[in-house]
Amino acid sequence: MSHYFTIPINTDGIVADLNVAQNLKNALNSPFSVTDAFIYSHGWWTSATSALSDYNQFSVELSAVIARIAALPNPVLTLLPGSPLGVAVHWPSMISDDDQSWINKLEPLSFYTMAQRADQVGKNAVYSLLRLLIEESPNIPRLHFLGHSFGCRVVCSAIQEILDDSDTIPNGKDLNINVVLLEAAFDQNDLEQGEVYGGLCGMPNLRLLATFSALDQALTRDYPLSQDINIFKGPGSSNAALGGLGPTPKMISDFGGVTALTINPGFNHLASAAPTTRLVTADLTPLHESRPNYPDASHPNPDHHSDIFLPEIYELICGFLFK
Repeated sequence: MSHYFTIPINTDGIVADLNVAQNLKNALNSPFSVTDAFIYSHGWWTSATSALSDYNQFSVELSAVIARIAALPNPVLTLLPGSPLGVAVHWPSMISDDDQSWINKLEPLSFYTMAQRADQVGKNAVYSLLRLLIEESPNIPRLHFLGHSFGCRVVCSAIQEILDDSDTIPNGKDLNINVVLLEAAFDQNDLEQGEVYGGLCGMPNLRLLATFSALDQALTRDYPLSQDINIFKGPGSSNAALGGLGPTPKMISDFGGVTALTINPGFNHLASAAPTTRLVTADLTPLHESRPNYPDASHPNPDHHSDIFLPEIYELICGFLFK
């Protein structure tokens, strides 16, 4: 990334850095000319230290794949970012940000609190950052939102707020927005028209890539269990997670169709550059099956929920974003 900000956010969903507005304004204006803005959000149970490590790894490895693709003769991807700006959001997704604190043993009990906090962070802080990007840019850059797990709640709630607060960003529903949801930890039907993030399907220039995996035990096993004991959900509510089983038929219909990709080892960006539908799904199951240990042989991992730092996934994202 040409410029890279990490934005600290407090428990009320408010940006804690008082200088962020001026710093963003400086980055967006002369002598810089930002072509693409990337807004990242991590998920639940991520300390500040882990968030910084994850953002550093993801942004560097994604940038390396972008540079490799740009060096190819006659590259298919014509919208590779010329002058990108990265905005990484760190929100308090743990009871304590101290990795060693004993109180974090109670973290499983914070599921609903953190789910609600993720939505508040999106509606307040990330939406405010989006407004700054639009208001301070001489030319609105291409907007790319990337979320993982509960971070998908953050980015979707921020975009939904464009529609809910329609007077603040005039013609906001017509913005060109790309959304990448990596193993989204919210209900399968939450993006259906009329649901909590249902406005996104009605934004004509919004494109959405959603990954899912049958081997993501956090979403295929633990998430439905957590929903079954949620007394606040009404009867008939969807208990399956989008990142576990993929979209519902109604969600697909509301987006006007889907291109369904299967991500095998060796997946190349050419496959994700081909779809013309606004909704693209990517089944990571075969890729995760090929990675029984993550990140390496000394760390057996039966979950795969955070198994996202893989070359095939960077290729998938590049093909989707920059075609």
